[in-house]
Order: sequence, then C-alpha cells, then structure tokens
Amino acid sequence: MKIHFLNPIIEFFTRNILNPIRRYFSLVEKELRVLLKDKIAMIITYIIPLIVVIMLSFDNSQIISTDSNQSIGFMQNEIPIIGIIDLDESDGFVDRDISSDLIHAFMEKEELGECELFQTYNYTILENRIGNGEINAFLVIPQLFEFNLSIHLPVILPFIVDSIDPLMFQASQMLVESVLNDFKSDPNNNFNGVFNIEEININLYEENQIFYASISTLIPLLLFSIGCLISSQSIVSDIPKDRMVLTPTNKFEMMAAKVTANFLIQIGVVLILVGSCFIIPLHIGSSWGEFLFIGAILSLNSVLLGVALSAIAKTPLSAFQLYIFLLIFQFVALFFVEDPAILNLLPIYNGNELITQVVLRGDSLWSARIFLQNIIFETGIVYFLSFTFFKIQKTML
Repeated sequence: MKIHFLNPIIEFFTRNILNPIRRYFSLVEKELRVLLKDKIAMIITYIIPLIVVIMLSFDNSQIISTDSNQSIGFMQNEIPIIGIIDLDESDGFVDRDISSDLIHAFMEKEELGECELFQTYNYTILENRIGNGEINAFLVIPQLFEFNLSIHLPVILPFIVDSIDPLMFQASQMLVESVLNDFKSDPNNNFNGVFNIEEININLYEENQIFYASISTLIPLLLFSIGCLISSQSIVSDIPKDRMVLTPTNKFEMMAAKVTANFLIQIGVVLILVGSCFIIPLHIGSSWGEFLFIGAILSLNSVLLGVALSAIAKTPLSAFQLYIFLLIFQFVALFFVEDPAILNLLPIYNGNELITQVVLRGDSLWSARIFLQNIIFETGIVYFLSFTFFKIQKTML
C-alpha cells in the first residue's frame, strides 16, 4: 500500500523535476560539444586573449610621464577633479595675496569647464579623498610660499596625483602644469624659474605600465567582444536538424542550455585573464575571488547580449552586423559621451568602473554596487527579451 501510494509522487517528481534536469544537462553537453568543435571560435575565445596579454606584458615602454607634451595614447575628454589646500599664511607683497591669485587661476579653469575644484584646509581630507578615488589629484600651496617668492627664493609645490586611471592621470598633469606655467609666465608675476612642481604619484608601478593602465578597459572589452561574438551565432545558425534530441524538450530549456554552455566557455576566458594578471603580476586592491566574480558577471552579460542579438537576427550575417554596431557604439560612447544615463547602459563602462574601483583601487563591492546593479539589471532584462524573441520567432522540431 505504501509503495502504491508513493508511485504518483515518484512519477510526478521524475516527470516534472528529474527529467527536465537530465534534459537540461544533456542539452548543455551537446552545446559544449558543438562549441568546442568550432576551431575558429576556440581560437577567437582563447588564443586572442593570450596574444593580447603577452603583447602588453612584454611591452616595457612607459606611458606615465611628467612631461605634459607626451601622450599616453588615449582620448582626452576627461574632466579631472583637483583638490587644493592653501597652507600659506605669510606676507611678501603689500598689495597682493599670491596664493589666492593662484587659486583664482584654477577657479578660472573650473569656470571654463576644464576641471572641478575641491578646496579645503585639512590635508587629511585630501589624502582620504584621493585614496577613495573622489579626487584625481591635489596641489599643496606650502607655508612661506608668498614670502619666499617675494625674496626670490625657490618654492616647490607638492602635487599628489592618482595614476590608477591613465586618462585622469594625464588630464590632471596637463591641467595643473598649464595653470602653473601660465601663472609663472604672466608679465605681472614673472615667476619663471622661481617655483616648480614636486610630483608624487600614488598607485604607480614601474613595471608593466602599459598592461596596468589598460587592464580596466581591456578586460571588459575582451569579455564583451568574445562572449557576445561567439554567442551571437548560437541560435541564428542553429539549423533545426542540429537541434534534434532524443527526448522532448522546450524552448526555455534550449535557450538556458545555450546560455549555460556559452557562459562556461567564457569562464575559461576569465580564468586566462585573471590568471595572467596574477602571473605578470598586477597589483590589485581586492581579493582574487572578487576579481573572478566581476569577470563572471561581465561574461554572463556578454553571453546574454549575444544570444539576444542571435534571437532577433534571421541570419548569421545580420547577427554579426548587430554585434559590430553594438561594439562600436559602446567604444565610441565610452570615450566621447559624458551623460551618466547613457554610460550606465554600457557593459564595458560598468565593467571598467568595477575593475578600476574594486579590483585596482580596493574599494568594496558595496561601494561600487551601482555599477554591479546596472549589469545585473541589464542582464535580467536582456535575458527576458531574448527569450521572448526566441519563443516568438524561432521554430523547433
């Protein structure tokens, strides 16, 4: 009697839970076999990231320089946040306050939209803000600044700059040097040769500067490019006869299997990139587990975007064209768009911020949660829309 009573329960469990799980894993295995047999896809997925990492790690050229005429090779559309502290209480000129005049010169740059200023009288606040990434650099006007200038003694201005973001690094350098050079060469001042900058770079490592400076953009770009490209062909090029299975299935299981298989392939890319950073080595402020977690989130997002493009497109060529458009749009917007509403929609931008703030700077995931939330929210929406398109448009045997 007990066995007879349990039969319906066992049958229900087998039919509605156990069999779907078995089908799902069988479909994942089938999708993995298809992907691994595609030699071109595997070369793009695993060989290209290795080549890029090796090229950057063997490039010993220096991109960080105190020479404002040198370029680091990036677009300079960033507006640096500069802190200023005036410690000078000395008198040297009867009719002028030289330190106030210097601060006013920076304020004129702020009015022109070339920088943002943060003024304080507390040195510790500036140290904390640059450590947290709230400002990009700060300039110290030292004690006896005006007095020494009045008697033509040399004056040195400490300039502390954060090198973790190469764009902001050079933007801060160029702005401060421009203001000081104009101020010194002003005929009313004629301070040329009297005071100079003592630049102090934090988060600057002498080796692998190219790799270090590019990693925050390189990893999101590689993960998006590879994940989206490979998975964008996963549905549109799947001929019905290739999707024949021995047991009945449904579109939800088919799509979940495709996403899982592509995601597992991309985890290999994450391991390559994170492993390369560990070997080179890259000095990180977070744990390697957090680094892997961020890479996994970016990979899942790229895979789902590729599957969404594949579900919308009708041919492999059209899916590839949509992928190219999405990649170029993100790359251009990343360097030329300043509207946060648009930038927060870009996986590469959110990934860049996560790696910069969490991995390199060492901030907590909670402090950078807005970028993580953007990626997770976008991933959920994309999955829902791609499944909807897949369910409406694609036929299945």
